[in-house]
Amino acid sequence: MIDEKEVLKALVCRASEVARLCDGCPYERENDWGCDVQRLCKDVLTLLKAQEVRVLSFNELKFDAVYWMERIDIRPWPVAFRRMRGNPEFLVFEDYYGDMWDVSKYCVREGGWRCWISRPTDEQRKAVPWNE
Repeated sequence: MIDEKEVLKALVCRASEVARLCDGCPYERENDWGCDVQRLCKDVLTLLKAQEVRVLSFNELKFDAVYWMERIDIRPWPVAFRRMRGNPEFLVFEDYYGDMWDVSKYCVREGGWRCWISRPTDEQRKAVPWNE
């Protein structure tokens, strides 16, 4: 897994006009002075692609992170979840508005909900099908 803080540290180091003094940088080459720029660029691209507008899988949802939630009949709005409640047969996510969201309805067309990594356009919303 890519460590975003390490990538940022390496980018700041590479962008610096001062001598590159990146002690402990994960992109430092073992037998050569300097960064492994190709690997750094690949990791930066991976992190940028992860931020592209897309529907998240249920397993990607985290607490205290902001997403754009949508229902089939309601345009997306910002939301963050604060906890999960329930028993193994009926789990719900509770958001900071106090609303409860049934886990079994995630990405389900009828009465369901889904979350986007960032705000989607109407065209992007229409292009991504709901599960039947």
